[in-house]
Amino acid sequence: MVRKIEMKNLTCSNCIAKVERRTSRLPYVNSASFNYAKQILLVDFKDEYNEEQALKEIKAIVDVLEDNIITHYFEQKIEEKKTNFFFEYRFVLVGMILILFTFSAYTILPFINKLFNINIGQPTQIFKDILYWVGYVLLISKLLILQIKGIKNFNIFNENTLMIIATFAAMWIGKYEESVAVVLLYSFGEYLQNRAVQKSKKEISALINLKVDYANVLVEDKVIIKDPIQVKIGDVIVVKNGERIPMDGKIVLGSTSLNTSELTGESKLKTVHAGDKVLSGNINVGDVIHIEVTQEYENSTLAKIIDLIENATNKKSKREMFITQFAKVYTPIVVGLALLLVLYGVIFDSSNVTTPDGYIYRAAIFLVISCPCSLVLSVPLSYYAGIGTAAKHGILFKGSTYLHAITEVELIALDKTGTLTYGDFFVKEYSNMETLMLAASIEKFSNHPIAKAIVEYNNYPTYQVTKVQEVPGFGISGEIDGKVVLAGSKKFLEKNDIAFETEKLPIGSYTFVSLDGEFIGY
Repeated sequence: MVRKIEMKNLTCSNCIAKVERRTSRLPYVNSASFNYAKQILLVDFKDEYNEEQALKEIKAIVDVLEDNIITHYFEQKIEEKKTNFFFEYRFVLVGMILILFTFSAYTILPFINKLFNINIGQPTQIFKDILYWVGYVLLISKLLILQIKGIKNFNIFNENTLMIIATFAAMWIGKYEESVAVVLLYSFGEYLQNRAVQKSKKEISALINLKVDYANVLVEDKVIIKDPIQVKIGDVIVVKNGERIPMDGKIVLGSTSLNTSELTGESKLKTVHAGDKVLSGNINVGDVIHIEVTQEYENSTLAKIIDLIENATNKKSKREMFITQFAKVYTPIVVGLALLLVLYGVIFDSSNVTTPDGYIYRAAIFLVISCPCSLVLSVPLSYYAGIGTAAKHGILFKGSTYLHAITEVELIALDKTGTLTYGDFFVKEYSNMETLMLAASIEKFSNHPIAKAIVEYNNYPTYQVTKVQEVPGFGISGEIDGKVVLAGSKKFLEKNDIAFETEKLPIGSYTFVSLDGEFIGY
């Protein structure tokens, strides 16, 4: 049984990998996979498990790794407590101010005394040490809390361990400035990481918002707004101009033009009539249509697309899986090597162990540069950012495996003309100025995307048009000074007995124009 567990504010990629791994090890869990876009852990539970106990143990796993994570079953709506930047990093900011004050007292005061010929006394060395240590503890307080929680849950070796040991060792031998600088850079890096993840998450979530929030259901000649999930097979829904079709179905009344580009990639509008099947996700750009539902929402085309986007980050590439496995053994090895370095100094060069540039200091440097955060973070975050950026431009990847496969592609074959487009219509050329003026004059009464492109492109004066009538899928007609003007497809003009011949035209969408029974141009 798969359950969704929401984990608000969990953005650390390294931590997420650990949550997946440790949750999967629980005796009542088959597997666990984290969804970046929704911040949801998908847990495949075995048949028998205690719901409350499972959540409690999973929450304990998360709390060890990061603070302020709101963990609950997806069905349970919990009000999220909003925190601002200053509150979240209050201890870091206070510690930074204290460190700056201490640093200034020993570097700026002598300069001020000399400049203004005054004598402001400096704090004693003991007072300086106390201020630095208090500031250091405040700066590293978040890491200390997480490390204590980790020890309680037998999670001793992690990136926090490296940072604490390294910076503490530097503080112990008097390298205050270096130690503080490392903690500040680490905290700043964590902040930038969270910003990057949140940005990509918003880009993916924007595509997930394709979901239609309502459906206009026809009940006894009345239109009632319902949640798409409540609509049954056989119900008739009404889709107006500009609305997205919420469920798959068959048109029972009306005809219109559909924008299918988000599903098919085709920029050309599709004309549909009564009896035609339509897919959810398409946008109605013409007249009102009535659709008989043939698939419930959860089985509709749109729901499947949303599910694909939501689960795109769950399908990990081989490179991601290698990094996850590598991180498990990396930290203990690094700590062991640092201890061996100190042990070597104790045995073979004991006089140079605690000196400013001695073996403890060298071990601390080794621990800092060996911190796995950038390594473990870079691969999954790169894939995640790539999926997010692609989603922003309407490109859907089923997972990082497929995104990685693109790097090995040498040739791309497109099936037919019109598949790869800008996604918007624009006027490329027109036969003469009169054609453009007539087309813009009448097309301003239409909501068709091609009509909007013509009106937007036109810079010439327009005529006053009366008796406007639009024929969905074909064109539009009206009168200018008592003369009938037509604008639309070739079939539309021929249907109105306008005979004309044109030379072979380049591939594209064309609007043909006639006035008073005579072909004017395109």
